[in-house]
Amino acid sequence: MEKVIIVNPDAKMDAKQFAYAPLGILYLAAVLERDGFECELWDLREDYNSYDNPPEGDIYCITAVTPQIDDMKEVARNIKKKYGDKAYTIIGGPHATWLPEDCLDHFDCVVQDEA
Repeated sequence: MEKVIIVNPDAKMDAKQFAYAPLGILYLAAVLERDGFECELWDLREDYNSYDNPPEGDIYCITAVTPQIDDMKEVARNIKKKYGDKAYTIIGGPHATWLPEDCLDHFDCVVQDEA
């Protein structure tokens, strides 16, 4: 069974002011688990210092809005540095939808619109 790591990026703002449940990525996890994948949430809002220590997985699903994209590129570099080409990185979300060419050199796959 392949293990999917779903990355919840740091919001770069006071999370208490804008506390919310990340429903989009939770829906994604539910569908993947239904289809036989093992899923783990890597919550960078809770563990900002773990950017350089990604959990082990086969596929990494990353989302980002434009203010988060540089950090998510760093996360992808750290994943590849630690696990090599056996780790497959996917970027989605608003930034990937509107500026996919900015993502192509940093991730294995770019998903536009709704996953």
